Amino acid sequence: MRNLRLILFLLLLFPALVVHAQDATCDFDIGPITSLLETAQVEGANGNITEARRLLHEAGLILVELNVNCKDKVDLSAEKTIQLSHDGVNGELTFNYPAGWVTGEEQAEDFPNILIGSDPAALDKPLNGSKPPTFNSGEALIALGVMNTSMFGMPELGDAPKPADFIQQLLKSGADELGTPSEVTTRTLNDHPAAWVTFTNSSDFGLLLMIMDMKLKLPDGSAQYVLLMGITSADEYPALQPTLESMAETIRLRMK
Repeated sequence: MRNLRLILFLLLLFPALVVHAQDATCDFDIGPITSLLETAQVEGANGNITEARRLLHEAGLILVELNVNCKDKVDLSAEKTIQLSHDGVNGELTFNYPAGWVTGEEQAEDFPNILIGSDPAALDKPLNGSKPPTFNSGEALIALGVMNTSMFGMPELGDAPKPADFIQQLLKSGADELGTPSEVTTRTLNDHPAAWVTFTNSSDFGLLLMIMDMKLKLPDGSAQYVLLMGITSADEYPALQPTLESMAETIRLRMK
């Protein structure tokens, strides 16, 4: 009965989704979702809960993809270039970030990175402890860095692991202070393989971690990755994900 109620609940919400789908900025077909939900309702009413849940899950996956296609556009008119230096190889990383946000000091060597804050107060949050500090509503901080497996001492991953494998290994290395990790989700952003994970169960902050394969190798054969980490107040991290993904799509990495 609980699963059937969930199906009915989604069907009640569906008219709102239809209205949203008619927005002029969106272009997608919601017919397959309608069909799946109607079939799931029938299966649930007939007691075929396993099949109803499978159909509901399939409809949910399509909804997520459609939501990404119709997500609010982020104003990424601000641009930044940072210089890189690793094992004698120099380069530069250029990316766009939200207009009105502020950037902090950049580090060019070892683990090249930079911080981007929603405002000066967010940028000044101390990140030198075992876990992130408390974030207030509306505050957000993004860390962007370039890395490869050798920086983390993970020879078992090889020179060019998939982003999802990279994240899984980072999770095994210990992330208890960050909360409970979600399932690792894979995506393709601007033709670059990517994966992300979120951390919950903390009353002080919410955290998203994304790794993207830049499809670029150094002379020693090591693949280069971009790491994006977003931190917000405890319940606002889902709203930051579109910004992280949009920023990732603007990243250009060039080795000299």
